Amino acid sequence: MFEKEGVQYHRELLHSVSKRKGYSGTTSKALNLGVYGADLSYSGLFGQHEAAIQYFATSHIIADDLGISKTFQNDFIARLEDHPGNKDTLLAVVSDFFIQNNKDLKESESQDLSSYVLVGGWIEGMYLGTKIVNKEANATGVRNIITNQRDAINNLVLLLNNIKPEPATESIVKELEVIKEVYERTEGEITDEDLSIITLQIESIREYILGLT
Repeated sequence: MFEKEGVQYHRELLHSVSKRKGYSGTTSKALNLGVYGADLSYSGLFGQHEAAIQYFATSHIIADDLGISKTFQNDFIARLEDHPGNKDTLLAVVSDFFIQNNKDLKESESQDLSSYVLVGGWIEGMYLGTKIVNKEANATGVRNIITNQRDAINNLVLLLNNIKPEPATESIVKELEVIKEVYERTEGEITDEDLSIITLQIESIREYILGLT
């Protein structure tokens, strides 16, 4: 999709791996694990091996803290290091990583944990998408993906409302509700005004998640 759209890679948009040490709580770690996972996927799509290895390593440390580190096997990083510059290998590794990650999270005893990872990943994906649309005028396909997130936002709100409430998630739900309202009043493609509201809300939620401790 990105290559078809002629979209460029923007490393400056990604979450800094150096911020990983600032997360000490389970919720903040799980949410930001989702963020780093989305950045890993984004880097993989553009064949950015060095960045992908950094995000793998960062994710591995956080996952180990959360007790789900078997997903982040050293084999993943070894495969990348053994095939530098090979985009097909990179995409295969990223795909295998997410398949295993989803499997491990489903097997996890903590539904809350898997929900936080999912939310963090969706927020980061939306952040990158809205930024790309604003940076690159011809990113029509990316904008269409954003338009088609109506079901996703409904599911995320429902998901967070069904887990044990805590201040962090309650704050996120309030802002997600604003985005949900935009989609509910919109038929068909979102307008520039709708996109602006969604962009601002996503930025706000992301800033909140990245700022947790």
